[in-house]
Amino acid sequence: MYNLKVNDPHFLPHCGCQIQLVVASGEAVFILGENGLGKTTLIHRFYDEHHNHAALIEQKSLDIFYDRTLGKLKNIFLHSAAHLINPDFFQKCWEVFGLHRKEDRYQSSLSGGEGQALKICLALARNVPLYFLDEPSQFLDVHSKEVLNGLIQELLATGKSLVIIEHDLNWATFKATSHQLVIKENQLQKVQIWNT
Repeated sequence: MYNLKVNDPHFLPHCGCQIQLVVASGEAVFILGENGLGKTTLIHRFYDEHHNHAALIEQKSLDIFYDRTLGKLKNIFLHSAAHLINPDFFQKCWEVFGLHRKEDRYQSSLSGGEGQALKICLALARNVPLYFLDEPSQFLDVHSKEVLNGLIQELLATGKSLVIIEHDLNWATFKATSHQLVIKENQLQKVQIWNT
């Protein structure tokens, strides 16, 4: 079980934050709210406190220092991170997103959805108990959202915990707790909780 807490009167220039989330093993939690509230900042603060045993998928584009083909990137990742990842789950992610058919493509030539699928593969393969996902369905088409949904269900079934920022929940069929955030009295806070 994870106790995620931020109590900071100077969380953002325009508001403080007083939020506590309890996330059980094998539980998915959605964080919902309007743009500009500080959801991404919040998830980064949670991740910073738990980075030794967590993985993060960010909204930003992949950093491309060396522009490699997907095949080369996959081999480097599998060999350099072998002790930190679940290689079988990584290979499954790679194939269900169809990246195995694009291994001759360079990272710089990937579409937004392909880049997002790559980020998801690299992060979800991490052998950690806790995942933070900032709008993971961003740029994904309907089929890729179904793939993401299935991969998350697999992780939940093995006892992994996920905290997910999202705007569109239509793709998610797994059971999850949702927390709606608002700024009230200059504090970012939860207003209601429900199960989906």
